[in-house]
Amino acid sequence: VLSNVLCQSYEALLLSTEATVKVYGVIKALPEGKSAPGGHELVCDYWEVVGLSPPGGADNLVNEDSLVDVQLDQRHMMLRGDVLSKIFRVRSMVGHCFRQHFFDRGYVEVTPPTLVKTQVEGGATLFKLDYFGDEV
Repeated sequence: VLSNVLCQSYEALLLSTEATVKVYGVIKALPEGKSAPGGHELVCDYWEVVGLSPPGGADNLVNEDSLVDVQLDQRHMMLRGDVLSKIFRVRSMVGHCFRQHFFDRGYVEVTPPTLVKTQVEGGATLFKLDYFGDEV
């Protein structure tokens, strides 16, 4: 909750969708008659801009109607949208349910490293490994 003099600044006028801010304050239970996710609100003591969004906000940069190459170039912005956020939440819940199902039955999840022939970010350029006659 920003109020009084906190809203009356030049930086507040520059804010638009997807700007990054740091907010300092106290989390409090909601007053009677108000609603918010989780039943709490952050009462702000101080805030500062970390990074401004593109001119006109993120919606002018990329949206669901943008060409695929634009969406891929601006993927970091697309991931913050409602559609992809909901997809991530569903994928997270499905993965959680599968893991919980097998965990409840005594299974252990194993995540072995992946060996590939092509160079990728990481150690592939630092060392070679002979894997059944192939260099990986």
